[in-house]
Amino acid sequence: MKRTHPILDRLIYLCLIPTAGAVIYVSESKKLIYLVCGLMLACILINEIRLWAAGRKKKRIARSIVDMLNMTSQKRLVEFPLPIIISDDRGTILWYNEAFTDTTDETTLLTFHNVCQLDKDILEQRITELKFGGKYYTAYMDCYKFGERSDLYIFYLFDTTKHHLLQREYDLSRPVVAHLIVDNYDEVFTGMKESERSTAMALIDEEIDAWAQASGGILCHGERERYLFVFEKRALTEFEKGRFDILERVRRIPTSSKLAPTLSIGVGADMKTFTKCEEAARAALDMALSRGGDQAAIKNNAGFSFYGGRSSGGERRTRVKSRVIANALSEHLKSVNRLLIMGHAYGDMDSLGAAVGMARIAKERAIDPKIVIDEATDLTGKLLQDLKNDPDHADWFITRKEATEYLGEGTAVAVVDTHRAAGTVAPELLKKCKKVFVIDHHRKGTDCIQDPQLIYQEPYASSTCEMVTELFHYMNVYSFPPIEANAMMAGIFLDTKNFTIRTNTCTFEASATLRKAGADTVVVKQYFQSDMETYRNKVRFVASAELYRKHFAIAHLNDESAGNLKIAAAQAADEMMSIENAKAAFTLYPDKNGNVAISGRSYGEVNVQLILEKFGNGGGHLTMAGALAENSTLVPTEEHLKDYIDEYLEESAPVAPTGK
Repeated sequence: MKRTHPILDRLIYLCLIPTAGAVIYVSESKKLIYLVCGLMLACILINEIRLWAAGRKKKRIARSIVDMLNMTSQKRLVEFPLPIIISDDRGTILWYNEAFTDTTDETTLLTFHNVCQLDKDILEQRITELKFGGKYYTAYMDCYKFGERSDLYIFYLFDTTKHHLLQREYDLSRPVVAHLIVDNYDEVFTGMKESERSTAMALIDEEIDAWAQASGGILCHGERERYLFVFEKRALTEFEKGRFDILERVRRIPTSSKLAPTLSIGVGADMKTFTKCEEAARAALDMALSRGGDQAAIKNNAGFSFYGGRSSGGERRTRVKSRVIANALSEHLKSVNRLLIMGHAYGDMDSLGAAVGMARIAKERAIDPKIVIDEATDLTGKLLQDLKNDPDHADWFITRKEATEYLGEGTAVAVVDTHRAAGTVAPELLKKCKKVFVIDHHRKGTDCIQDPQLIYQEPYASSTCEMVTELFHYMNVYSFPPIEANAMMAGIFLDTKNFTIRTNTCTFEASATLRKAGADTVVVKQYFQSDMETYRNKVRFVASAELYRKHFAIAHLNDESAGNLKIAAAQAADEMMSIENAKAAFTLYPDKNGNVAISGRSYGEVNVQLILEKFGNGGGHLTMAGALAENSTLVPTEEHLKDYIDEYLEESAPVAPTGK
């Protein structure tokens, strides 16, 4: 029954009596005094009658409930050993027994009133888990009709607090396996004296050991730069709260090298066995290294999560990996007679140039290459038209529909400049072809192509065109037409912003190879010329730019009818990086599908990939990334972007020194 409110009753008396006394004290009229006293007595009488009626109603409903449940007596129901609660379909508490009274108070009862307002689907299940009053209960429910009233719900409560606490303790004690690696070991310690190397490694060991010992886990130091760490899940929660501060602590260790040591961590959790945890830890470590290192990756049943990765980590490229990949690719191509090549949707110069380079490798091995193009979304403009107009390359290009018909025995698919299945020009080809090669320079994401026969992913390369050009050296591709060299040079131009960012020695060596083959930098530069409408849209973007948090330039253009917005947005983001104090730039615009596209740029101090991948459909590089906010509009998307920038800044806050 709905309870009376003793506090309200007391307030009635506390307010009524002093008021009446005050009137009697100041009044000289006997009639007024008699009237006030009469009103006071009437109010007291009415309140007492109300309480008496509520008590009778409570007893009547209790007796009716007893009859409804076919109990032999009211005492048997009241003294039932399990807590019982009866509520109506609005969640109003009608009655409860002594067992519930012994374990609760007024506050808990009010809390349960809200708990009882359950969803109809939950009520139909007749069993649910509840938490109130600091305890856990399993509630079994019955539904009854009470005369002409609405449905009545009877809750039989079983206290499962001990079970939940035991379950929680079990979950927290589950084993977690982690692999740690000093990911730039060779770069940091090359050229050091043995004594300096030993001192630096001792400092690293000491820092990692202190971090591990605080968790009560077991740390094993393997070969020179590797560690195996086994601990309980309760410690993982603390590591996540501290954002794996060991990454920063290792980075602060002083060495005689110009480079700071960086750590990569792969964690496997929530698996059934130690073996599965260790396999997940290896996969997480591979993911961390593929994303550039200097970060922790956690793999569990829910997928991957990442911490750190906010620095570029320095250049870590050698020709050894290119040679190994070239040899492996050569072996795979021996059983291929047709090669389908595709880049990402909304193809750019890098994806097209890399596809042309892969087609040249296929041609040198007498393999028929076909490049899958979606001209409706392709952004390469004049470069694609020049290739299609060239007699030697006109038959290289096919549509998505033609590519499906082209599949057959001995056909392989090469994916360039992306590793996301959903991001390719024709995702359906990956499901129909068993032999898939992936060549990409983006930091690895969680939605990567599954189980390719070969994957060459190098996040430290300036572009995919650079990576394909390196393969030429080991796959006997010594000469190729200037138009192909121009296409690949255009890819390097695009992703390095005319050799201003993301360049390294391999970038200039690859460019020299293309230059020797006849690449004309003037022709390449002309490929980047835009029409007047695109230029105007770029100016409109820049004109709307504002600085957020003093260092983040954000601009938007709300005009779905404007042409070439994707190109204009990318160019505007590049242009906005010239704004004073700007450390990152973002441009937003709505597309024709009800989504909002975002382009992000930086010079490396801010990792725009980490910010944009929070949208769930974004990624790229530390200095260049994009995202798509699905089913959204500009205003909420811009607010989300600002929230993600705030989160990034908060997560990037310096870690407090440990005092060592």
